[in-house]
Amino acid sequence: MEIIRSWTYIDPKRYNSEQTLTLYPNFIQIGDDKISYEEMLLSSENYLPFIIQKEVLLAISALDLGIEDLNREAHLTWLFYRHLDKSLLVPDSCKVDTFRTLHFNEDGFQLKHESKILSQQQLHSFLLYGPAENLSFEKRKSWTDQLLKALGNSSPIAVQDCFSLFDYDKIKEQEFVFHESEDFVYYFKINKGSAFYEGEEFMDGFSHKISIEHLWYFDRIPDKFEKHIPEIYENLRNAIVEKRRDNWYDLISNI
Repeated sequence: MEIIRSWTYIDPKRYNSEQTLTLYPNFIQIGDDKISYEEMLLSSENYLPFIIQKEVLLAISALDLGIEDLNREAHLTWLFYRHLDKSLLVPDSCKVDTFRTLHFNEDGFQLKHESKILSQQQLHSFLLYGPAENLSFEKRKSWTDQLLKALGNSSPIAVQDCFSLFDYDKIKEQEFVFHESEDFVYYFKINKGSAFYEGEEFMDGFSHKISIEHLWYFDRIPDKFEKHIPEIYENLRNAIVEKRRDNWYDLISNI
């Protein structure tokens, strides 16, 4: 069978074992697993360490995959890397809070504490789904504009394909509580810029932070709070000042 390209890498998600990824004409293979091109374009972060995600996506973008082979989301990612001119990107950074700084460059977004990388986000993910951290309106807009410029005038990706811009100050604070039992209590909270899923289980607790944009574009509301989805999204919808791509809830509501 024809091999288009192959990579060997160390995968920290698989106990730092050596893995081989191979592109074939109709599918991708990692070890014994076969993955479609659509799956890889939609969720490369689930399959690959960050350091080679962009290289693989760039290689896929060079293949002649048509829109008939991909759904809309995967096709936008394919278009992004097919048209991206990373030489036009100007490195930038901003403070997220007292201890953390978000860096933007041709390799993507890196959230750091001093020199330690805490998390990373690919460039296409930011443009399509928004930041993983709550950023100022100015940074969200300027980095989006810079990415669009780096795609060039010939790119089919337009501003309406990007994430919507929220005015965080217009978001009403919300808190929902779910009592599973006397020892298990869960909370879902919305504030100006982030959402939090928190829980108390016996003597232990946890807290997961979600950016407003990722809450809007991904189904990140736990099943325990499913009945509150309409009012949560109505709250967020009222804070949009530049509406662009529909979110998942609007799409299924229009079916």
